[in-house]
Amino acid sequence: MDNKRINWHQLLTLTGVASLGGSVLAISATVSGVAERDAWMSTILAVALGVPVMLLFLYLARSCPGMTLIGITKQAFGKWIGFIISALYVLVFMKISFDLPWYIGNYFGRMMHETPPEAISFFFVIAMAIGVFYGIETIARATEVFFIAVTGLIILIVALLIKDVHIEYISPTLENGVLPVVKGAFFLMCFISFTSVSLMMIFPIQTDISPGVGTALVKGFLWAGAVIFATITMSTLVLGSKITAITSYPTLQLAGEINIGVVFTRMEYAVSLLWLMSNFTISIVFFYAATKSLSELIGLKNHKPIVLPLAMLTLVMSHIVYPNAIYQGNWSTTVYPPMITTFGLVFPGVTALVLMVRRRFAGKRARQ
Repeated sequence: MDNKRINWHQLLTLTGVASLGGSVLAISATVSGVAERDAWMSTILAVALGVPVMLLFLYLARSCPGMTLIGITKQAFGKWIGFIISALYVLVFMKISFDLPWYIGNYFGRMMHETPPEAISFFFVIAMAIGVFYGIETIARATEVFFIAVTGLIILIVALLIKDVHIEYISPTLENGVLPVVKGAFFLMCFISFTSVSLMMIFPIQTDISPGVGTALVKGFLWAGAVIFATITMSTLVLGSKITAITSYPTLQLAGEINIGVVFTRMEYAVSLLWLMSNFTISIVFFYAATKSLSELIGLKNHKPIVLPLAMLTLVMSHIVYPNAIYQGNWSTTVYPPMITTFGLVFPGVTALVLMVRRRFAGKRARQ
């Protein structure tokens, strides 16, 4: 059993970098394609609606202290229904664990033409397995470094691109009405809000009981929202909504616009490093959640014996999970949103309602 604990600041950085995930590189295109000039408004709405989602996770954690998501689910729905829902959570955690190495291999395979994507995915999965084997404390300490690096790099990029901003690119506002803004916000929430359900395998059972540890979830999410807001807004202001929408990786092209003398140039590689750090964090969080939830579900006291088998399975599945990028794009826009909404919002919401009802009935019985 991994009994190591993390403090509130480590939970904040872990939540922030994990919420950021892979969205910092490519999500601008999708949101701009839906909301166009109003993509920045979609970001604000997504962050505003994402805070109650984080508060929902916080409520579940405080309702069942000392339990993981699996334990909370069983507490709410009972042994058999709880087991079925928990098993579905394991499958979702594993599915996303399969997906993320594919993204890494596919992306860096384009940059390193002579290196097979499978080789890149192999080393990525090995790093994931090592991190999970060493435990949550090691992962959290790494995110403290990532947090500083991402914050500094985003501030630098925004500062260097101020001179290229075109305010007219975001006007007129709400040209197509409110609905595109809402659609863009929902899609963005699928990547930065609902995925945080995986953190329920860590919080609160492996966090120190100290002031501020609960609100660290919300603060970390707000930091991720600020980073996403900066990247999407700057992409729209510098590149324009149309170019942003048709570009595979808008943030890379945004960084390519930086060219100040011979000092600040070719910032695309720095952005790629930023994306690698955030994507690695969300990958390792989901893989950790998969191993912990499966070990708890089948009654193992320690998750470490299944880390290597699941890593081998992840490596194999990451090569076959998507036949090509077109298939992956269709899956991300049609299948992924309802799936992650179900497990990142609907199930936790229903679980919270069941716990509240049970608590109310228990209170009435106690008074009688």
